[in-house]
Amino acid sequence: MASESPSMTKTERNLWSAIVSEALAHLKYNAYAHRALEEGHPEVAQVFQEVAGAETIHGMNHLRVSGALDTTVINLRTVTEGESKEYSTMYPKMIQDALDEGRQDAADSFALAMDRERHHLEVFTNALDLLEAKTAAIAAANVQPVSAPTSTPEAAPGSALTVETDGMTMADYVSAATEIDRERWRVARMGRLREVVFGAQDGLLSTVALVTGVAVAVENQATVLVAGLAAALPGMLSMATGAFLGSRAEQDVQRAEIEREAQELEESPAEELAELVVLYQREGKTYQEARHLADEISQDKELWLRTLVE
Repeated sequence: MASESPSMTKTERNLWSAIVSEALAHLKYNAYAHRALEEGHPEVAQVFQEVAGAETIHGMNHLRVSGALDTTVINLRTVTEGESKEYSTMYPKMIQDALDEGRQDAADSFALAMDRERHHLEVFTNALDLLEAKTAAIAAANVQPVSAPTSTPEAAPGSALTVETDGMTMADYVSAATEIDRERWRVARMGRLREVVFGAQDGLLSTVALVTGVAVAVENQATVLVAGLAAALPGMLSMATGAFLGSRAEQDVQRAEIEREAQELEESPAEELAELVVLYQREGKTYQEARHLADEISQDKELWLRTLVE
């Protein structure tokens, strides 16, 4: 059953589509400029770079009008969450998909970007800690009474370099979120490999090898039969238990991923719509086709969510 689409006007959708288009154009034109320089055409490279600069200005204007620009503290928090998602969830999945499809070149490109995203996450987190500490220190100085003693002043809450919130620093929070996402990815990979692991360990080959060895060593058929059953039954139980636990782990990871995407869809529908447009463009569709598909899918929130997750 279709549910109501998020309240977003056509103009808001157009703004985010324009932002994505300008960002892609900026990236392409700079790449084209580098290629022109490599081929010995500096005059063409200059044209590409000049237009890329104009596209950047256009995109910044669209971003400002869309209301996505906030205070520096909020902007830092936003990019920290984004970098954490890219480093711990997005790029690992892309690397695995590339390897599954035999695209080692794409996997290497994703791996290089993922390594830099980790550095970006660190510098953004440090900048956020410093800014929050600075803001807290200024606020404490403004509210401090004039008659307050000047000797051995107590440090204002939050004025330390590492800002704490309910006993947990921002760095700890980001690190924990990163580790959770990384653990989900590892569990998902183990779930896909569980049949191979358990099959190699407890499959028929081990039972046949054991029975053969016992048959060579003893002549009593009853002893050989008991040895075969003793090897087969534990292996069967181990395989069944392992498969069950592996399936449960995969289901838990998928459920958590769906819940995370649903939350992002509620909080930032415009960004999710723009992301959907880009995904369809990367599949070879034109902008108009991708935009039309994204608009149609966004009318049904359940379908929208399934498309993003799958």
